Amino acid sequence: MAHQFIFTMKDLRKIVPPKREILKGIWLSFYPGAKIGVLGANGAGKSTLLKIMAGVDEDFLGEAKPADGVRTGYLPQEPHLDPSKDVRGNVEDGVAEVRGLLTRFDEINARLGEPMDPAEMEKVLEEQARVQDAIEAANGWDLDRTVEIAMDALRLPPGEADVTKLSGGERRRVALCRLLLQPSDMLLLDEPTNHLDLDSKEVLLEALSDYGGTLIFVSHDRYFVDNLATKVIEVGGGEAPLYPGGYEDFVYWKRQQAAGLTAPLSAAPKRRPASEDEAEERAATPLRPVGPPRPDPVPKPASPGPKARAEKGPAAGANGKPAGPLPYDPFAPRLRKPGAASDRQTREREIKRMKARLAELEKRVAEKEQAVKALEAQMASPGFYEDRPRAEQAAEEHKKLMWEVGDLVSQWEALQSEVDDQAQA
Repeated sequence: MAHQFIFTMKDLRKIVPPKREILKGIWLSFYPGAKIGVLGANGAGKSTLLKIMAGVDEDFLGEAKPADGVRTGYLPQEPHLDPSKDVRGNVEDGVAEVRGLLTRFDEINARLGEPMDPAEMEKVLEEQARVQDAIEAANGWDLDRTVEIAMDALRLPPGEADVTKLSGGERRRVALCRLLLQPSDMLLLDEPTNHLDLDSKEVLLEALSDYGGTLIFVSHDRYFVDNLATKVIEVGGGEAPLYPGGYEDFVYWKRQQAAGLTAPLSAAPKRRPASEDEAEERAATPLRPVGPPRPDPVPKPASPGPKARAEKGPAAGANGKPAGPLPYDPFAPRLRKPGAASDRQTREREIKRMKARLAELEKRVAEKEQAVKALEAQMASPGFYEDRPRAEQAAEEHKKLMWEVGDLVSQWEALQSEVDDQAQA
């Protein structure tokens, strides 16, 4: 029988030194297939919540556990890679189960060529059928191609590259690729878009949109949250209320809440649930609307301009008080600064910083391209390929350099797009 909830928290509490309670009696339950974004200020407890769910942090009070048999994949902010394996070896860890089935299938086929009595032959044939069914269920016959496509889509370094020499962004992409290839029922991702270029973000967004399991992810990428999440958890002040929809919907509900039109779950009376059924019902009910229903889509009226706003005065909420900005916006540092002058100065500083980074990337691209030309000149010299080991080493070096050039160019393009957006803002 399928479980109603894939993960359940009951009165979850977490205390960190010196004696600060960052999670205060959290009651949450998640349905299979949900895609939930986790928002909140730095230090609010977002990563701690994911660590508890992943089983990494067991020092907490209350209950937090997945349903029986649930396979969980977890991406921390600083993922671990096996230093004894290269890039391909670490990615292969994600498909080790299917790879083992393929190896076993080959062993069975080899054994079928050996002499054996009819009874033993029947047992071997039965095992062969079971293994074959498992391979087909996992789409394992195309495993090598699947791995190569995944590595290429996420722009991973060459398969033979040493993981101890990778940058933080490269290590993260390797860990993401390994995790996405790994069979799972629930994925817990802590800042999955960190260090990813725009193309890699789009690939990841598409892959996670198609993911059939439960997805819970922490992100400060507004576009990513709005296009992926079906619900949003806001971690802060020890509480974790659940809101329906993506980021834009979250902003709408926060404005409604600020105007006194809705009450989140955390505003309910602090009464312990009378039963587990009531706890699950309360956890699954994200919002108690007390005002008019939300129109769809969220209305976005044009700004009346500073003069009209000055004549009209501040907008008032339903309680007669000025509605004002959101009391808390997890993306506020990226969306606004107090005052037009401050906005402009901040934007100019950011553009200046990004342009300096662009110049650095252009310099590195030029250096890599010069190295490619020098290597190609060597490879074009007479008799170069007579030394086979030398030629193979040069070919691998050429492949690596071309990949590095492509990666640097992708970074440059993503950063240039950000500069253009800032300049037009």
